[in-house]
This record gives sequence, C-alpha cells and structure tokens, in this order.
Amino acid sequence: MPISDGELEEHYHEFTEQAGEAFTTERIEKKQEFPDLVSEERVTDFNEGDIRELVRNLWAFRGWTNKDYLVGEILEDGIENVRSRFHEALYETDDIAKKFDILTEDVNMLGPASITEILTFLYPDECAIYNRRAREALQHLGYDVPSRLSSGDQYIDFLETVNEVKERLDEIETESGGVKIEDLIDVDYFLFYVSELDLDEEDGEKESETQPIQDFDHEEFKGKLLEIGDGLGFDVEEEYEAGPGARLDVRWSTRVANLGVIAYAFEVHRKGSRDSALLNLMKAQNSDPTLQKLVIVSTQDEIDKFKDEADAISADLAKSLAYFEAGQVQKAEEHLADLKDILQTAELMVDV
Repeated sequence: MPISDGELEEHYHEFTEQAGEAFTTERIEKKQEFPDLVSEERVTDFNEGDIRELVRNLWAFRGWTNKDYLVGEILEDGIENVRSRFHEALYETDDIAKKFDILTEDVNMLGPASITEILTFLYPDECAIYNRRAREALQHLGYDVPSRLSSGDQYIDFLETVNEVKERLDEIETESGGVKIEDLIDVDYFLFYVSELDLDEEDGEKESETQPIQDFDHEEFKGKLLEIGDGLGFDVEEEYEAGPGARLDVRWSTRVANLGVIAYAFEVHRKGSRDSALLNLMKAQNSDPTLQKLVIVSTQDEIDKFKDEADAISADLAKSLAYFEAGQVQKAEEHLADLKDILQTAELMVDV
C-alpha cells in the first residue's frame, strides 16, 4: 500500500524547503534546450556530432567516461538506422509504448533510463524517467515498481504510477501551498529527493545486503559491465573476438607500465549450455595471453553449478575463473554512479 497522504505531505514540504535554486536551474534549462537536440528537423539530418551532443546531455550516460565509445556503439548499425528509428519513434507514432519499444529494440546502447529521459523531455506531461532513483523512491512510497522495464506496456504501467503520485502532490499543493509540480519532470526531481533520504534510519526497510537476482536481461547486464569497466578506467569492448571460435561478451583492458596489456574477459550467462560457455572461455584463454581472469556473470544458482563443472573439466581452468553474481554487478553499477554524482557535485569531475 502507498504511504499515507500525511507522510507524503511531510516528504513534499521537506522537498520544497530543500529544492531552492536547484529546482529552477538545471531542469528548467534542460526543459528549454533538450527538445532541440531531437527536433524533427535535427533527427532527419542526424550526424555523428548530433549523437555526441545528445549523449553528452543525457543524465543516463553521466557515469560514462569514454563517451566516444558510446557514440561509436550507438552508430554501430549506421547513422541512417539511428535517423530512421528515432524519426519513427518520435514523429511517426503517438503510441508511447511503441515509441519505447522501437528505441529499445532498434538502437544500440539505449536502455530504459536513456530512452525514458529522451521521451520525458520531449513529452513532459505524458512521460516520466525510469531509473534506479525513481524506482527506489516509488518503492519507498509504497508502490510496486518492476526492477527493470522490458517493454512499452510495462512503461505504461510505470507512467500510471507516476501520474498517481503527481495527482496526490497536486492535491497537497492546492491545500497547503508549496513548490508547484508542473509536469512529470518535476515529479522526477521530487522522486530524486526521496531517493536521497536516509531510508536505513527512517524505516529500516532498506537492507545493506545485496539481494540475489534470480533472472536478468542479458543485453542489459552486458551494458552494466561496459559502464563499470569504463568508469574504472579500462578500455572496454563488446562482443570480443579472443580467437577462432572464441567470442566473449565483454573485455576490459588497460596498459600497465613494464607489464604491457592486462585484460579481463566476461561471459554473461543467463541460460543455455554451461559446457559451451566454459569451452568458449578455454578457447579465449588459449588465444589471448593478456587475459588475467575469465569472469562468469550469472545468478548464484548458476555460479554454483559452473564451479562444480569447471572443477570437473580442468583444475587450471577453475583457477583462471572468477565469478560475478548478477546482484553484485547491479550494486557495483549503482555505487559507481553515486560516486560520480558526488565527485561532479564537488566539481572534482568534469562531465565532457
């Protein structure tokens, strides 16, 4: 059940006291400037510079250091693909669910956070940003929100929840005054504020232990690994060809003085043959001497099975393997984003 109106009103008034200048600067400027980045005229003639400018302005990509890599991956299928898919999604349909699905399925590197951010700043009265902050805030407010969005229909359900929050905030503002919540961009800022609350002390509901993940999206977690590696200063590569017949999901590499290149290869395993995955890793190990560790990313149940099978195949292989549970991957990505937010706020990191 959602929290009471009294509790929501308390959060709202705390928010209005804290909002100050921040409420009226970055978001208002972005409301005014962002639509031009994806105007119909601009989308029709999208070029690499336009994509670079779009990436630089998306909060969803703030955690990325190497934005050149992002731009290159978005353009993997060619600039014409990006032009046509953006035009179809933004200007050839009024169906919000369809807009979400087109961009999710047809443009590389765009996920729910970046897609919903684009839609929200184009249609601030209809669309809302879905990201970890919004999800955690809504869960704290008592709403049932999925851990990830995998379809436009799910996004419509999410929008119904956010609009319910806006309606409740509108009633509070009408009765007691405060900062006017104009649209769903403003609701996002309220949710960001709620997500910043110390919920451990406030209600004891937030656990410090990482919750194991029972299932996940393969492509989404490849993206998380790419972002984590980039944030840690590695050169990252997707769909890495380690050698003949050895294609791995993600590779991190860096050059170390006197040591040359050192690298880590990741295989994201959701379902399918564990033997095939282990064989692929063995081929990679034999083909690429720079690989320091072969890392399997999966659920804890699958990891336990991998350990047993690796031991049975080869002691040397077992020693070369490391394991990254999916919940830990998610937690690492979240903490990396939080750290970068803190450093940017302190002006210790420049967003370029």
